[in-house]
Amino acid sequence: MKIAVCMYYNDAAADYGDYSKEINKIYCKKHDYDFIVANDENIEYYFKENTMTQTGEFWNNIINNTNPYYIRYPLLLTIIDHYDWVMWIDADAYFYNHASPLEDIIKHIELSHSSILSYSIKQYLSEQNKDFYINNGVFLLKNIDDNKTFLNKMINNDDIKDVAEKLHYTYDQSVFRYLYDTNYKNFKDNSFVLNYGVLQHFYFNELKYLKHIPYIHHLAGKNNDIRTKIIKNYYIRIKYFTWTNIFVTSSIGLSLSYILYNKFI
Repeated sequence: MKIAVCMYYNDAAADYGDYSKEINKIYCKKHDYDFIVANDENIEYYFKENTMTQTGEFWNNIINNTNPYYIRYPLLLTIIDHYDWVMWIDADAYFYNHASPLEDIIKHIELSHSSILSYSIKQYLSEQNKDFYINNGVFLLKNIDDNKTFLNKMINNDDIKDVAEKLHYTYDQSVFRYLYDTNYKNFKDNSFVLNYGVLQHFYFNELKYLKHIPYIHHLAGKNNDIRTKIIKNYYIRIKYFTWTNIFVTSSIGLSLSYILYNKFI
């Protein structure tokens, strides 16, 4: 199964996006997924064997004519034909280092559904949750024609944008929820919506209460300073404070102590 994980961020989100990029790159490398990261200058492709950068008129046209909240849709549409599944992850979200492979979810769903979505925290907080309370900071799409049609509609949404924002608010998420709620081109029928806390969750203090170990920590609704602090700290933790690094550092320390001891004794 060929999978790509995609994200985008601009300079306004770079303080935390640079760290979430590195964390997500580590996760993708661990599980042999292609990792595709876009900014306002280019698209970076991190493949298993090599890396590649794409820029030029094609990408400049998308950046100059697309609201940043909607960049994900032309990006996914550009690469979906090269994969079995594509995944979107927001720049303020990162994979936990211990998260299992995405195939562990996909294999239970792919024969019955072609989109994997995630409920927002409202589903966790109350039984009054509506079935369209989806948070689209994280989602997966199978490479099928219906999903390409969905992505095209997310890009060309002028005819529904006003009513979608009136009913569902929140930027591109309003159109996303509207298309789900109205079952546009079978999008709702084709979607399996995971409970809040399975694919993503929002707060650290929830972890001991959730039924599942989440794949992703998504700092939805946080200000940029908090996002930067939390994501940077997690990056430092998994980059420099692994058991391997601790063991190597301890071994070096013991070796130096032994040398100094024998030198001066």
